[in-house]
Amino acid sequence: MSAEDVKEYITQVRIGPESHLIGQKLADTPLAKAGVKVAELIRGERIQRLGSEMTLEVDDILLIRGDLNKILELDREHEISITADMKEADGEVKRVEMTLFELMIAPESPLIGRTCRQIRLRESYDISVFALQRRGRHHQRDISELELRMGDILLVRGTMEALEELRSKDEFILLEGVHDEVIERHKAPVALGTMLGVVILAAFGLFPISVLALGGAALLVMTRVLTARDAYRAIDWPVLVLIAGMIALGNAMGETGALRVAAEALYAVLGENVHVTLWVFYFMTAALSLLILNKPAAVLCAPLGIELATQLATSPKPFIMAVAFAASTAMATPMGYQTNLLVYGPGGYNYRDFVVFGMPLNIVVGIVACLLIPLIWPFHPAG
Repeated sequence: MSAEDVKEYITQVRIGPESHLIGQKLADTPLAKAGVKVAELIRGERIQRLGSEMTLEVDDILLIRGDLNKILELDREHEISITADMKEADGEVKRVEMTLFELMIAPESPLIGRTCRQIRLRESYDISVFALQRRGRHHQRDISELELRMGDILLVRGTMEALEELRSKDEFILLEGVHDEVIERHKAPVALGTMLGVVILAAFGLFPISVLALGGAALLVMTRVLTARDAYRAIDWPVLVLIAGMIALGNAMGETGALRVAAEALYAVLGENVHVTLWVFYFMTAALSLLILNKPAAVLCAPLGIELATQLATSPKPFIMAVAFAASTAMATPMGYQTNLLVYGPGGYNYRDFVVFGMPLNIVVGIVACLLIPLIWPFHPAG
């Protein structure tokens, strides 16, 4: 959904000192003629009762709803002021180049449940919230006081520097206004050669893949293919912390015998049929990934799969691959895939829609995976 395609948005505007709207009645303003509806008028600190005979004054705050392009046109003609895009530089006021783009609240964003006022986007990222869209609907309330939810779309304005900073933030999914980064083609041979070197050395088993990958990343930084900042931003810190915590939990479960007890319980119920065990284990992991998201489910189920393989005296690879596929194909929830989330808000879908259409896909993928996994990664490899 591009800014040009947006039919209706709700936002706040201010009547500036040079606006032609000052002294005009609401019914006679260009807002009314453009089809932009005034939902609320704040004067001073009080909400005024709306009426067609009410006249507008300087610094009135209007909560308006209407076609985005019409609102932007009124802003360009200085009839209204959407956000403060003027900054002082060397003692004089200069207009800062701004861009319009959309941010979607990510599934595991720490901003969920907080208001726009609380997260202080202006102070933190130098951007201003222009409008909010929730599942294709608009809310007749002060935007700054709305609690954010997963899938909410914020239409914001900010500088290109602010946009670049937002690229690396896990709190948002950047939807619109994204400008292509500069492609430095002359560095491609170094990057490609480094990647091939890591893969080839790992294939021959000369060094552990972790050491090779770290060495390759360091080489890219030293050859200036990547900056240290780019390398740092590429690290998914929440995932690393999650994995570290889950590894510790897995070790604790192993040392206390909890994993063995769980594996023995499954073994007692399912018996020695490795194929049945794989199917049950796959769909158990898939169900868990729908409840607690895929990353925690994968880290929790992987040790259990290895312990199950030990109980069955088989290779752990089929069970590890079952975890990989089951945890990465959660199509029955909005947060299972980013693409699910991208259509969740604008399309006005609910959880039931994803269950109705996503669950059959999950089942089909599960059946195919459980049939092919033993063929590609046998329970008892030859040799």
